[in-house]
Amino acid sequence: MKIKTREAVCDLLNSDLAWRRVELSELLKNITSNNPKKESVFLRSAALLLYAHWEGWIKNAATNYLIFVKSQKLNLDQLDDCFAAIALKQKLNEFQDTAKSTIYTQFIDYIRTNMGSRAVISEDGVIKTQSNLSSEILKQLLSSIGLDYSKFQLKANLIDSQLLFYRNNIAHGHDLIMDKQTYISLHGEILQMINTINDDIQNAVVLSSFKKAP
Repeated sequence: MKIKTREAVCDLLNSDLAWRRVELSELLKNITSNNPKKESVFLRSAALLLYAHWEGWIKNAATNYLIFVKSQKLNLDQLDDCFAAIALKQKLNEFQDTAKSTIYTQFIDYIRTNMGSRAVISEDGVIKTQSNLSSEILKQLLSSIGLDYSKFQLKANLIDSQLLFYRNNIAHGHDLIMDKQTYISLHGEILQMINTINDDIQNAVVLSSFKKAP
């Protein structure tokens, strides 16, 4: 798969987010419909789907951004450090597969002689959410593609103690009831974080932040 243009990657990000917004909007309508008999079912279902869209969109978005960077066919020394690190880590894994005692000296030699060569990046296994997109995993994921996590530091408790707490307990079959106002607030916060990450990736694309600063 190739994503060569800025327009293509931004369209992918937006289209993947659009249908998720529609589905989440429908869930919110169900919850605010004042149907007390079905409210608990709607809330439990919404908590699971809110997490699913949180993890699913971020994983897709980060992967598509990585594919876009890969499709630019830049040299190692043209890439920002985080993307050069991805390419070099993958190369180091290749050396390690040889099980030779000289792998590290070979790797150093590779770095010294190939920084002006085309970066070889594979998106396979790079963007990992571990099916448990906690604040710490989000931090590592965003950092791996050069995005600033600091603006989400104050949201760590919300991600871990609310979103993940409800999702994990409900998914594991516990009879946990979420308060309506708690869900409505969480829904808004998570969607806002998704929108912010969407903006950050698209800004990185437009500004070519994936390239090493001159």
